Amino acid sequence: MTRPFTGWHMLATMVGFFGIVIAVNVLMAREAIHTFSGEVVENSYVASQRFNHWLADARSQQAAGWSATIGADPDRHLTVTVLQNGHAVPVSSVSVEADQPLDTILPTQPPMRALGAGRFQSAKPIGSGRWRVRVQAKAGVRMLRFEQDIAV
Repeated sequence: MTRPFTGWHMLATMVGFFGIVIAVNVLMAREAIHTFSGEVVENSYVASQRFNHWLADARSQQAAGWSATIGADPDRHLTVTVLQNGHAVPVSSVSVEADQPLDTILPTQPPMRALGAGRFQSAKPIGSGRWRVRVQAKAGVRMLRFEQDIAV
Protein backbone atom coordinates (compact mmCIF):
# COMPACT_ATOMS: atom_id res chain seq x y z
CA MET A 1 0.00 0.00 0.00
CA THR A 2 1.42 3.41 -0.98
CA ARG A 3 1.09 6.46 1.17
CA PRO A 4 -0.40 9.56 -0.44
CA PHE A 5 1.74 12.64 -1.11
CA THR A 6 0.49 15.17 1.39
CA GLY A 7 1.06 18.83 2.12
CA TRP A 8 3.62 17.84 4.77
CA HIS A 9 5.65 16.00 2.15
CA MET A 10 5.56 19.07 -0.07
CA LEU A 11 6.61 21.28 2.84
CA ALA A 12 9.55 18.97 3.67
CA THR A 13 10.60 18.92 0.00
CA MET A 14 10.49 22.73 -0.28
CA VAL A 15 12.30 23.29 3.04
CA GLY A 16 14.96 20.77 2.04
CA PHE A 17 15.43 22.29 -1.42
CA PHE A 18 15.66 25.89 -0.25
CA GLY A 19 17.74 24.88 2.76
CA ILE A 20 20.36 23.39 0.43
CA VAL A 21 20.27 26.47 -1.87
CA ILE A 22 20.68 28.85 1.08
CA ALA A 23 23.47 26.74 2.63
CA VAL A 24 25.41 26.69 -0.66
CA ASN A 25 24.94 30.47 -1.09
CA VAL A 26 26.18 31.14 2.45
CA LEU A 27 29.20 28.88 1.89
CA MET A 28 30.07 30.55 -1.42
CA ALA A 29 29.67 34.06 0.04
CA ARG A 30 31.86 33.13 3.02
CA GLU A 31 34.58 31.74 0.75
CA ALA A 32 34.43 34.79 -1.53
CA ILE A 33 34.83 37.18 1.40
CA HIS A 34 37.72 35.26 2.97
CA THR A 35 39.70 34.61 -0.23
CA PHE A 36 39.57 38.01 -1.95
CA SER A 37 39.92 41.29 -0.13
CA GLY A 38 38.23 43.22 -2.93
CA GLU A 39 41.00 45.80 -2.91
CA VAL A 40 42.70 46.22 -6.25
CA VAL A 41 44.17 49.67 -5.65
CA GLU A 42 44.50 51.62 -2.43
CA ASN A 43 42.68 54.70 -3.66
CA SER A 44 40.57 54.28 -6.78
CA TYR A 45 40.15 58.02 -7.33
CA VAL A 46 43.90 58.67 -7.34
CA ALA A 47 44.43 55.64 -9.61
CA SER A 48 41.82 56.96 -12.06
CA GLN A 49 43.58 60.33 -12.19
CA ARG A 50 46.92 58.67 -12.96
CA PHE A 51 45.61 56.12 -15.46
CA ASN A 52 46.17 58.19 -18.61
CA HIS A 53 49.73 58.95 -17.48
CA TRP A 54 50.41 55.25 -16.91
CA LEU A 55 48.94 54.43 -20.31
CA ALA A 56 51.12 57.07 -22.04
CA ASP A 57 54.23 55.71 -20.25
CA ALA A 58 53.40 52.17 -21.40
CA ARG A 59 52.91 53.28 -25.00
CA SER A 60 56.18 55.25 -24.94
CA GLN A 61 58.02 52.26 -23.48
CA GLN A 62 56.56 49.94 -26.11
CA ALA A 63 57.36 52.39 -28.94
CA ALA A 64 60.99 52.53 -27.77
CA GLY A 65 61.17 48.73 -28.11
CA TRP A 66 61.48 47.87 -24.42
CA SER A 67 60.20 44.50 -23.23
CA ALA A 68 61.05 41.84 -20.69
CA THR A 69 60.92 38.10 -20.45
CA ILE A 70 59.70 37.02 -17.04
CA GLY A 71 59.65 33.41 -15.94
CA ALA A 72 61.02 30.86 -13.53
CA ASP A 73 63.81 28.34 -13.88
CA PRO A 74 63.34 24.63 -12.98
CA ASP A 75 64.33 25.42 -9.36
CA ARG A 76 61.49 28.04 -9.17
CA HIS A 77 63.80 31.07 -9.06
CA LEU A 78 62.23 34.07 -10.81
CA THR A 79 64.13 35.13 -13.91
CA VAL A 80 63.92 38.51 -15.62
CA THR A 81 65.65 39.60 -18.83
CA VAL A 82 65.24 43.19 -19.97
CA LEU A 83 65.22 43.60 -23.74
CA GLN A 84 65.29 46.50 -26.16
CA ASN A 85 64.28 45.64 -29.71
CA GLY A 86 64.64 41.96 -28.87
CA HIS A 87 68.21 42.15 -27.50
CA ALA A 88 69.18 41.84 -23.84
CA VAL A 89 70.50 45.15 -22.51
CA PRO A 90 72.18 45.99 -19.22
CA VAL A 91 70.10 47.89 -16.68
CA SER A 92 71.30 49.40 -13.42
CA SER A 93 68.68 47.82 -11.16
CA VAL A 94 65.66 45.55 -11.10
CA SER A 95 63.04 45.19 -8.40
CA VAL A 96 60.32 42.57 -8.45
CA GLU A 97 57.01 42.22 -6.65
CA ALA A 98 55.18 38.91 -7.02
CA ASP A 99 51.78 37.99 -5.67
CA GLN A 100 49.31 35.21 -6.15
CA PRO A 101 46.15 36.91 -7.45
CA LEU A 102 43.89 34.12 -6.25
CA ASP A 103 45.17 34.30 -2.67
CA THR A 104 45.17 36.87 0.10
CA ILE A 105 48.82 36.43 1.09
CA LEU A 106 50.91 39.57 0.95
CA PRO A 107 53.05 40.16 -2.14
CA THR A 108 56.66 39.02 -1.94
CA GLN A 109 59.60 41.13 -3.07
CA PRO A 110 62.42 38.66 -3.67
CA PRO A 111 65.92 40.14 -3.84
CA MET A 112 67.31 39.89 -7.36
CA ARG A 113 70.91 39.20 -8.33
CA ALA A 114 72.40 40.34 -11.62
CA LEU A 115 73.58 37.65 -14.02
CA GLY A 116 74.83 40.16 -16.58
CA ALA A 117 73.50 41.75 -19.79
CA GLY A 118 70.10 42.67 -18.39
CA ARG A 119 69.49 39.23 -16.87
CA PHE A 120 68.44 38.85 -13.23
CA GLN A 121 67.46 35.94 -10.99
CA SER A 122 65.80 35.84 -7.58
CA ALA A 123 68.05 34.82 -4.69
CA LYS A 124 65.38 32.48 -3.29
CA PRO A 125 62.83 30.26 -5.02
CA ILE A 126 59.14 31.13 -4.98
CA GLY A 127 56.30 28.78 -4.15
CA SER A 128 54.46 26.84 -6.78
CA GLY A 129 51.26 28.16 -8.30
CA ARG A 130 50.12 31.10 -10.39
CA TRP A 131 51.98 34.37 -9.85
CA ARG A 132 51.50 37.93 -11.10
CA VAL A 133 54.98 39.42 -11.39
CA ARG A 134 55.58 43.17 -11.58
CA VAL A 135 59.05 44.31 -12.57
CA GLN A 136 60.60 47.76 -12.30
CA ALA A 137 63.93 48.21 -14.08
CA LYS A 138 66.08 51.30 -14.27
CA ALA A 139 67.88 51.89 -17.56
CA GLY A 140 69.79 55.16 -17.39
CA VAL A 141 67.26 57.78 -16.29
CA ARG A 142 64.29 55.79 -17.60
CA MET A 143 62.15 53.69 -15.26
CA LEU A 144 60.69 50.66 -17.06
CA ARG A 145 57.68 48.72 -15.80
CA PHE A 146 56.55 45.26 -16.86
CA GLU A 147 53.88 42.89 -15.62
CA GLN A 148 53.26 39.27 -16.50
CA ASP A 149 51.39 36.28 -15.11
CA ILE A 150 53.40 33.09 -14.81
CA ALA A 151 52.71 29.58 -13.57
CA VAL A 152 55.40 27.81 -11.57
